[in-house]
This record gives sequence, C-alpha cells and structure tokens, in this order.
Amino acid sequence: MDEQPTVLLMRPQGEGMGVFEAYARTIYVPIVAVKPIPNGIKRLGELLNWAEWLVVTSPRGAQLIASQLKRGKMPRIAAVGPVTARILEQHGIHVDLVPENYRGAELARQLLAHKPRRVLMARSEKANPEPTRVLREEGVEVVEVHIYTLEPDEKMALIAAKVASMVDYVAFTSPLISTIFTKALRREGFSPANPPFKPAAIGPTTARKLLELGYKSILTSREYTLEGLARTILEDWKKKQNPTTPHSETWQPG
Repeated sequence: MDEQPTVLLMRPQGEGMGVFEAYARTIYVPIVAVKPIPNGIKRLGELLNWAEWLVVTSPRGAQLIASQLKRGKMPRIAAVGPVTARILEQHGIHVDLVPENYRGAELARQLLAHKPRRVLMARSEKANPEPTRVLREEGVEVVEVHIYTLEPDEKMALIAAKVASMVDYVAFTSPLISTIFTKALRREGFSPANPPFKPAAIGPTTARKLLELGYKSILTSREYTLEGLARTILEDWKKKQNPTTPHSETWQPG
C-alpha cells in the first residue's frame, strides 16, 4: 500500500513545493508566472498616507511589499492569511488583522467591524474582485493597486495536462490556474466531468470555479492554505486505503 499519494501542483515557480513534499509525492509543473507590474509598488507607496488600512491579499504581494516598498509611516495592515502575515512580520511590518477563514471576502467582512473609511488594496491584476465589492457596498472608499500579474504558460499547461493521467490528485490553488489547466486538459482529450485524477481545491472560491468548468466532485480543503490542502489530500488518500477513516469534505453540484 502506498503511504502517500501522487499530486500535481501547478503554482508559480518556487511556490509550495516544500509544503507539499511533506505530505505527498509531488510533481511540480508551474503553469503561470508572476510578473511585477511596473511602478505598482511605487504607486502603492504614494498612497500610504491616504489610507487608513492596507490590505494584502496574497503571499506574493506580501513578498513584493516587504522587499521593494519604501516605507515611512504605515497604515494599519490586514493580511488574508497566516503565510501572508508571516512574510510581512518577518520584514518588520506589523499586521493588525488576519481573518479566521483565509479568504479575501472574509477578510473584507471582518475589516468592516473596524469601520474603515479609506482602504488601499494591494493585489494581483487578476485577483478576485469580491473583497473590493464587499467593502464598497458598505460605503468604504477603496483604491486598488495592481502590483503583479500572473501570465499563463500554455506550453507548461499542456505538459501538466499530460502528466495529470499519471497522478492521484491535481491540486487547484486558484480559479485562474483551474481555468488554464482545464483548457489544456480538454485539448488532451479529457473531460473535466470524468478526469483521470481527483480534483482538490484550496478553498470554496476555487471549488466553485471547478464546478463551473465541469468537474463533478471536488475535494476541498477546510483550511484555505497550501498546507491545509496538502493535509486534506493525504487524509482523503488514507481514507481510500482504509475505508474506516473519516471522510474528507467534498463539493458537489446542488
């Protein structure tokens, strides 16, 4: 009996490999690349005095801010999750708020309890717009600054689609990665309704995107982090090997 599953991970170069290797045999095929947006960090710095809160929505954004932002007096900081917060704290940037559930929309809802008036949102060009929408609906003035973008690599996506038939699970860590990979999967002749692997989503936003793309049953992490996803996959694998193990959470249509 195999003690660990084989998992395909498709995050940008250098992200998440070490986390997954502790829980699974990991095949790493990055299908998107992180590209800083010219003058994005400079623009962010120019708006710090205006903002009451700076919201950082990803570890990638935190790394760019920590390494490139010229800091004076900082507004209060909200981070989407513990990894994002840890990167900022390690570089001397105090974090005031981390939501209980590590999602952008949940961060926005918890931020509303602090009655913010002016919020600066540091995010990807392709990030989920829901946190901004939640704040603006409550009358908060929000300025978004795109500090990086994610560029698809179609050749690597086709390689990932070919590899997918050889793994037990595919780890989906964002709606964008889900979309890029599924397009390549179809080109390889596979249907998302009946894939040769079990799809596993980092959280409900990604799980919903997978359902939209045609997947029928998605294993979904209860903790919206890479490590949480890796643990959920391993738990599900052990359940398969030993049917008496408690069932992991699965998303289905309806």
